[in-house]
Formats: sequence, structure tokens, C-alpha cells
Amino acid sequence: MATGSATARELERAVDSAFRLRRTAVNKLIDELELLSGRGRRGVVLMRELLLDSGGESVLERRFLRLVRASGMPRPVCQVVFRPGTGRVIRVDFCFRGSNLVVEVSGRLGHSTDRDRQRDARRRNHLQQMGQVVIEFTTADLIDSPDYVIRTLRTALRVAA
Repeated sequence: MATGSATARELERAVDSAFRLRRTAVNKLIDELELLSGRGRRGVVLMRELLLDSGGESVLERRFLRLVRASGMPRPVCQVVFRPGTGRVIRVDFCFRGSNLVVEVSGRLGHSTDRDRQRDARRRNHLQQMGQVVIEFTTADLIDSPDYVIRTLRTALRVAA
């Protein structure tokens, strides 16, 4: 369980890393937290709060989930896998239940070279050919323009529903 020596930021990173490395899942952590919770258990309140925006695999994805939650919008499903029948697997950051909307959040890591952008464009094209509506937000969007993100997301959800 969370100890008093770890900061909230360190715990967020540890949780996100556990998801990224496929060591656990949100529902497993929530179940474990319920088993361990009780009077006098240190860190339970903090872990419950951190798990509200968990499920992504990066600080940027966590920021997106926090923004969506704060706006009162429905929580998206994280790290969704599409198997288009080509033998290829496409994993996306977020999908919203009841719609064909895919949301990708792109930081600098893994999206900066020509080859990275080509791979991203081909993935996006393939998803769109499968009938998905794909929107993408950058680090700058999430940090500097959260109103733009929410406005765009609300419109996309209305259209994709």
C-alpha cells in the first residue's frame, strides 16, 4: 500500500508504469484497495484519489482523464485494442462507449520523427477506414488550451454518437 514516504507524483508514476508494463489493471488495484482499506490504513485516501484518473499509461494521458472528469463528461475506456483483420493490432489511448470516437493524446516522445508521424498517420487512416472518428490532442492543447480540448471533445461526441 502507499506509504508516507512516497509523494503523490511518485505514486502516480508508479501506477502508470504498472499499467504500461501490464503488471496490473485499474479494476485490480481498486479491488485490492477495497480489501486493504479500513481505519488507520495509511495511503488509502490518496490511492483512491489517484485511481480516479488512472488507466492511461503516461502523465499526458492522466492529465486528459483528469480534464474529462473535471468537465463532467463520461470517462473513456483506456488503451483499447482494435484487431482489423490484417494481423495487425492497433492500440489507441481512449474510446468512448456508445460511439465510434477514438481520442489520441500525443506528446513529443514517440511522435517527433518523420517515421513516427508516418506511423501515426497510417494508424489514423486505418482506424478511419474502419469507421472510427479519430481526434488528437497535443501536450500544448492539454496544458495551454483545456477549454479547446473539452469543446472539441463535446462536439466530437455529439457527432460520433
